[in-house]
Amino acid sequence: MATALDLSGLGNFDPHSDPTTLSVRWKEWLRRYERFLVAMDIKDDTRKRALLLYAAGNEVEKFFATLSEVGEEKDYKKAVEKLNEYFLPKKNVLLETHKFRQLKQITEETIDQYCTRLRQQAIICEFSNSENEIKIQLVEGCLSSRVRRKAIQDDLSLANILAYARSLEITDKAVKTLEEDCGHLAPSLSAVNAIHNQQDKSSQYHERTNRQPHQSATQYPTRNRYSYPLKNAGRENSREQQPNVVKGTIFQKKGENIQAINCTEKQLNSSDEDSYVFVVTPPVENEVSPNSRAVKTIPVIIERAHVKMIVDTGATTNILDSRAFNEIKKKNPSLHLQPSTHKIYAYMQSQPLPVLGKFEGLIESKHRMAVTTFHVVNGDGGSLLSYSTATELDIVKMNVHAVVTQSSSTSYTDPREDHKQFGNENAEIPKNHQPDSPIMSKFKKEYPAVFNGIGKLKGHEVHLHLKDNAKPIVQKPRKIPFHLRKQTENKLKELEESDIIEFVPSGTPTPFVSNLVVAPKPNNPAEVRVCIDMRHMNPMIERERHVIPNIEELFEDMAGATMFSKVDLTAGFHQLLLDEESRSLTTFHPHKGLMRYKRLCFGVNSAPEQFQYAIQQTLQGLEGVRNIADDIIVWGKSQKEHDTHLEALMKRLSENNLTLNVSK
Repeated sequence: MATALDLSGLGNFDPHSDPTTLSVRWKEWLRRYERFLVAMDIKDDTRKRALLLYAAGNEVEKFFATLSEVGEEKDYKKAVEKLNEYFLPKKNVLLETHKFRQLKQITEETIDQYCTRLRQQAIICEFSNSENEIKIQLVEGCLSSRVRRKAIQDDLSLANILAYARSLEITDKAVKTLEEDCGHLAPSLSAVNAIHNQQDKSSQYHERTNRQPHQSATQYPTRNRYSYPLKNAGRENSREQQPNVVKGTIFQKKGENIQAINCTEKQLNSSDEDSYVFVVTPPVENEVSPNSRAVKTIPVIIERAHVKMIVDTGATTNILDSRAFNEIKKKNPSLHLQPSTHKIYAYMQSQPLPVLGKFEGLIESKHRMAVTTFHVVNGDGGSLLSYSTATELDIVKMNVHAVVTQSSSTSYTDPREDHKQFGNENAEIPKNHQPDSPIMSKFKKEYPAVFNGIGKLKGHEVHLHLKDNAKPIVQKPRKIPFHLRKQTENKLKELEESDIIEFVPSGTPTPFVSNLVVAPKPNNPAEVRVCIDMRHMNPMIERERHVIPNIEELFEDMAGATMFSKVDLTAGFHQLLLDEESRSLTTFHPHKGLMRYKRLCFGVNSAPEQFQYAIQQTLQGLEGVRNIADDIIVWGKSQKEHDTHLEALMKRLSENNLTLNVSK
């Protein structure tokens, strides 16, 4: 009695789906078919040949009928030989070997999936020792630096490398699941929106509003001008009078390319939190219409390489394109990317862009320097600087324009008309709030301590949380250039006299030692800036998660206000004291002895959030007062109300031993 054969698990062979993988797919299909024959104990060549053509499918059978010299119906080997001649063309071993060398592990791909791709390509390359070639390429092309380090350090076999990599993947997945189950993920997401500029210069100008693209410009007179959320400050906000201002939107002129970033970031306790970033068309400065403003880039120095970046105050992630990263790589051949779980999406696209990885590096502006994380995206779409990093580098400042009350009438200062003043620190404060104004002179007399030196927040100590698996690390001392040593000594002496740093007490263990980074000030080479290279320390420091308010929240709080002032805390981070246990984590090499910070310092990964939270708690309860980083904004609906709020701030700062930068 004949037995029914179930060929559903085998599937037909599709010779048209992907020509580049035709030979690999055919060999795999034929291998599975021959396993099927063995499993069903089919030994008759006539049956094997008939089943081959039937199982391969109609397309293969029609093609086979056109071949010549295919042998008799019982000649199974001849049929396979003819099909192989077509599906297994002559190979270019040199080209296939080159393809093998280019194979890299991609994001979200397991180590076993990557190894399988290598094995498939190795078969075509006809290596004499495939296992060794696969091992070399796997170590070079895998995403995990831990796997790479382990393989090189212990000279592991391929099997042991795979076993170690699997254990890391299982552990990482288990930890992520545990954190989710324990509620470590923040329930809310902070979303920022982006816009997209049409490539056709004749296309209509678009805003992220309820307006349709075909509507005329006369309906919205701001079409050819920059718009700001503070447009109707001090006046009734009528939705009929203006388009809806969408959170995080950047408005633009017709014909102008503007690149924006949108971040929806889950607040994770891991350093590899997911961040969904929406990137739009990159700026092309040479293709801007004569009547439009070109997108401005900021020159910065990243690991000694000069890079131009676009500042995006709606971004929470620093983005480098591969072209910029390659320039940095030329200056730092030993720099390697670490795997990243961040996902970056192009505007209106559902598939993520290829994130090559991330690295932690030193970035310098004309004003300050900082150590931060950069995510590298394949392509040349431009590089973006996040709001937090731009603030830390003193590139971005709060630029609040005022509605000044005069007699019984109100005159409105349109921020679009004096946008050229952006970057002028004094231009952002109304005249009667300048450092030499009567009210400021009054406060200097009543609260002299607030304007003297660098303060120290009373009753507050910052604790840096060391991860449980942290291992001691001492960086090899990096010599300070001779021509900068004198300036460095002067700067360190100044910091020591200000009670910001100290020499490590005798007999104190120093399991963590970092290098000092020194850079001359561009406008005054006789002085230098210093900070610690925390790249090796930051992965071992557990971050605290505190919500940093954004500009839109501040504007909402200031609704109806007509008077504004901004004051700046002197050396913000340095006004927070580090507890004794945390100071050892900031130990660094000067060119003589060992020193450490007594105050919170730049470069620590958790510093911005801890600083924001501490100042926010200090100002809690004050009306008309908010801080973003070290900038404190004061506002009021009238001159009298504003001055009352400002005086309350001065009193609170004096009570808590905080100081302001009188020059700002």
